[in-house]
Amino acid sequence: MPVVEHTTEVGGAIEDVFDLSQSYALRLDWDPFVRAQRILDGAARADKDVRTETISRHRLRMVTRYLTFRRPTLVGMKMEEGPPIFRTFSGSWRFEALGPDRTAVAFRYRFDCKPRLLAPLMERIGTWYLGRDIERRLAAFKAACDDGTLLAAVRAERDDLSAKG
Repeated sequence: MPVVEHTTEVGGAIEDVFDLSQSYALRLDWDPFVRAQRILDGAARADKDVRTETISRHRLRMVTRYLTFRRPTLVGMKMEEGPPIFRTFSGSWRFEALGPDRTAVAFRYRFDCKPRLLAPLMERIGTWYLGRDIERRLAAFKAACDDGTLLAAVRAERDDLSAKG
C-alpha cells in the first residue's frame, strides 16, 4: 500500500497550528486543494468518529471519518466514500512542538487503487501526484502559519467556542 508523506516546520504554538489544520471555518483560507468542506451529521466540530465531506479543486468528492483525534498531536481519517479509483484511502496530520512558537508538521496519505489489474500503474502515478499535492498543501499551510493572521483567527474561534460552553 503506497504511503506519501511530507513534513515541514511552521511558526506557531502547537495548539494553534493543530487547531488551524482542523478548522473547517478557516480551511478555505489556506488550503489550495479544497473547493468545499463541511462537517456532517450535525457535529459541531472535528473530533473522533466525526464524518466530513470534502470537494477537491478537481471536483472530486470524499467522505471521511476521523479515526483518531488527539489534540494537539495527531489526527487520522479514513475514506468512507470517494473517487472510484481508490479501494482504500486514509490520511493523517502529526504535530510536534519544537519550541513555544515552532511546530513540526507531517502530513501523510496511505492508499491503494482499483481495479487490481491496473493498481500498480495507478499507484505509481498516485504516489507522484499525491506527493505534489501534499507538498503544495504543506507549503500553503506553512505560509498561513508563518503569516500569523489565521493563527490569530483560530485562537479567536477557539475563544468563542469556549465562551459558548
